[in-house]
Amino acid sequence: TTSGLKHRLPGIALSRLSFPLSQAINSMKMTKEKNPQGLNEGTPLLGQSRPVASPEITVHDDENSARNKKNCFALVHRRNATITLSVMFIAMGVILPLTNRTPSDDISSFLHGSTSHGHHLTIPTVLSILDDTEEEEGGKHLHVDSIHNPLYKRLLRSTFHIQKPNADYHVLHANARPTCKTSHNHHRNLRPRDTQSPSQSESFELKANKREIAFRQELELSWKIPADDLESDDDDVIALYCPATEKDPRKFRDAATLQQARQTGFGMGGNRVDEVQTSDGGNWSIKSFPIIREDSCEFRYWAKIPSCSDTNLMGSHGRQVKKRKHGRQLGLVVDDSQSFTLVARTDPIVIIHGKTEPTAIHLALTTKPTEMAVQFTTGISGLPIVAYAHVDNKHNPQAWKQTTGESSTYASDDMCQAPANLEEPGKFIHPGMLHSVILKDLHPATHYIYRVGVQGGHIYNHYMDPTIRWSKHFHFLSAPSPGAHELLEKDPFSYLVYGDQGCPEAGWLNGGDAVAKWTERELEHGAPHKIQAIHHFGDLSYARGAAHVWDDWFNMIASFTPYVPLMVGVGNHEYDYTNGGIGKDPSNINGEIELKGNGYSPSWGNYANDSGGECGVPIATRFHMPDNGNSVFWYSFNHGPVHTIMLSAEHDLSPSSMQHKWFVRDLESIDRSITPWVIVESHRPLYQSENKEPDHVVSLHLLDFLEDVLVKYEVDLFLAGHYHSYLRTCAGLYKNICNNGGLTHITVGSGGAELDSIGLFDQDWTKSYIQGYG
Repeated sequence: TTSGLKHRLPGIALSRLSFPLSQAINSMKMTKEKNPQGLNEGTPLLGQSRPVASPEITVHDDENSARNKKNCFALVHRRNATITLSVMFIAMGVILPLTNRTPSDDISSFLHGSTSHGHHLTIPTVLSILDDTEEEEGGKHLHVDSIHNPLYKRLLRSTFHIQKPNADYHVLHANARPTCKTSHNHHRNLRPRDTQSPSQSESFELKANKREIAFRQELELSWKIPADDLESDDDDVIALYCPATEKDPRKFRDAATLQQARQTGFGMGGNRVDEVQTSDGGNWSIKSFPIIREDSCEFRYWAKIPSCSDTNLMGSHGRQVKKRKHGRQLGLVVDDSQSFTLVARTDPIVIIHGKTEPTAIHLALTTKPTEMAVQFTTGISGLPIVAYAHVDNKHNPQAWKQTTGESSTYASDDMCQAPANLEEPGKFIHPGMLHSVILKDLHPATHYIYRVGVQGGHIYNHYMDPTIRWSKHFHFLSAPSPGAHELLEKDPFSYLVYGDQGCPEAGWLNGGDAVAKWTERELEHGAPHKIQAIHHFGDLSYARGAAHVWDDWFNMIASFTPYVPLMVGVGNHEYDYTNGGIGKDPSNINGEIELKGNGYSPSWGNYANDSGGECGVPIATRFHMPDNGNSVFWYSFNHGPVHTIMLSAEHDLSPSSMQHKWFVRDLESIDRSITPWVIVESHRPLYQSENKEPDHVVSLHLLDFLEDVLVKYEVDLFLAGHYHSYLRTCAGLYKNICNNGGLTHITVGSGGAELDSIGLFDQDWTKSYIQGYG
């Protein structure tokens, strides 16, 4: 029934609703009988080869619960079950029931007129700078793109000067073009702070409200322009330099024009810039200072020096120059070759524990249930160490153990192609040291407390005191004993799955952040049962060559990754590339890929440079996955009653490929008495009814490569992403026919990336489709 449905924007709320199986929405709690002969026959959920009782689906939503405020949970029960599995999806969006109706009919009314086939992705800069250049076309404040930033390009071609007392402009680079001084009326009175001015009020000023700052704290900048500055220009630039001692003016971490700085500080609040700031000064509120693994930073104010042709509004190449006043534009085109002089700088801002603070702390399972991999990042090298103890013994110093591990990193020349391999602003940034420690001989289903740090070592070739900078304490639950199914009778085994996340800093608005917060609430409240892992099958950060986005993404999910294993797969935005892979592709494939060095590129595919040249290097170095396959690309593991196989749809899966042969061997080795559930995960799905023809062609080939194998070895469920929506097929799907001895396929590509808005092919096997995050 649908009584009690309460519509609410931007999603919907549900109160104690019951649905038939075909209307199951975003969460499936499935139970599997160890001895199928004892079950009543009925409509199979996961294939005709295993008759089960007709399930009921109950959707619960408590509007007074903070945990469920915008989430829905569908629970699928099998009667007389002794082994229970929960695969949880958190969703907020529009539920589209498809019972006894053609999927395309239901979706077409909701997506009337929608023809979008792709996504526009702007990767924000390190400081998430906004611009208003399209303000007149829609009133939106747009992120400046880190990869394609016109200001970066202009600054890299510009000339930088330092003005000294009683001296002319001092040229910092020999190839700098001379400064125009032909007209006194057009020569700016550029007096640096504390140099030539008789009083502070007549000088340029740039101040920060803090002398020291920690990662992700707020920082306020303010600047003042002298009243007698005759050519106050919104194209003056404020740039961030880390470390504060950086001598090369072109090696900035981020930069903004005065106009952009004002817009960034106030754009989110909806106020017009010219209503709150004047041309003689302004403020820039940085809501979240980025993770920069240095000891200090400083901001510098570079004043634009007028060119000789400014008198007639013509640029140095004869092009008309765009001038602004109070946020409004005059003229047409910005001169892209300029000169700047340094007129003010902040005091150095100390980054608290900038090089020693552990970040990006996350867990992963290994091939052994008695182990747990702990991974984290610092700005220093040294011996990574994890101290841990049973939670009940946390106050007993003698009960604590310490285990050491290994460290690695990567450089720009490890990447396959641009932009990932370019050492310039907005692109490659050194990731720091990436540490991995394996905890061994853990007791099953036991709560442990731990903390991480780096012992000894050196900071960028300068030896440091061997004092450890410890993280705060975290905790985790070790894996249950293999085959201990009696423990699951009262507490079903549960974990979360999704793909295609990104984060607000990666240009996806707040979808990824919302899903991260919902995940945190599920872990905190354990609904309906405690969450034991998170599976993310590809397209994680959407960095695409903008290295700082990896830190942004890890920071976004930092509230839960230190507490439960995060098992990841590789997507097209982590791996796909088109050139430069020889000797660099970390998947180490022998054959065509290694010889050509252009990634996986079959004639029928749509594989391109979706990773921005990263070619799997960051994900393979940052994540330690089980070592029984090929690193992070394909592997398998047991966890409770489930055997999970992670495949890479970004590599060859044809029957003759090494991945396909490994896949068959792994399926043949499974002991169903220990792991009666077998679930396969991949970034790209086999069955998907969204009307995206290039991706549809790829799915048909994947289906041809894998479907017979899935059915032969009685795989229970196939999970995937890539499409930014939620879709569930009918039960027992095989050869496009429902209840035909196959399995259920579920797409959960709604982890935060921009949602798809497109119609569906007319397929009878599409039973649930949701456009919503979760």
